[in-house]
Amino acid sequence: MISSPTNNALLATVREFAAHHSTVSLATRDGAGSLHAANLYVAVDEQFNLYFLSAPHVRHVLDVGACPDVAGTWYAAVDSPREIHGIQFHGRCVVREDASRAEDWARYGRRFPWANDYATVAADARFFRIEPSWLRWIDNRRGFGFTVESVWPPGDPH
Repeated sequence: MISSPTNNALLATVREFAAHHSTVSLATRDGAGSLHAANLYVAVDEQFNLYFLSAPHVRHVLDVGACPDVAGTWYAAVDSPREIHGIQFHGRCVVREDASRAEDWARYGRRFPWANDYATVAADARFFRIEPSWLRWIDNRRGFGFTVESVWPPGDPH
């Protein structure tokens, strides 16, 4: 069933979920249309943009350079279909400018304290921002197939 709560309720739900879960599966495609998926640790800002750190030579980064449109899932690891809940999203992925690096490391370090140990090792890595354009909250705990979806950010007319 598809429900239509207020955008504030959806935002509160996804923010609460994001505070407790850190891994996103990101789907990308290259310039020839071949698909790829990668698991990433993400930090989130106030507008619910997702930030991740990756090496410049990895497949998902090369794909984003060719086609910045992405899709993904962010879910809780559970053992029963009745417990499945999480987020599906579509959006655009952009490389962050070097001028934002200190801000990005600070955001990432707050979310993942272990990341501060990687600052020197990952000197060549880049930060990326996923700007969601659509979200779907799935929550089988509320009934099999329960979903709430919205263009993103809430209230955006696209």
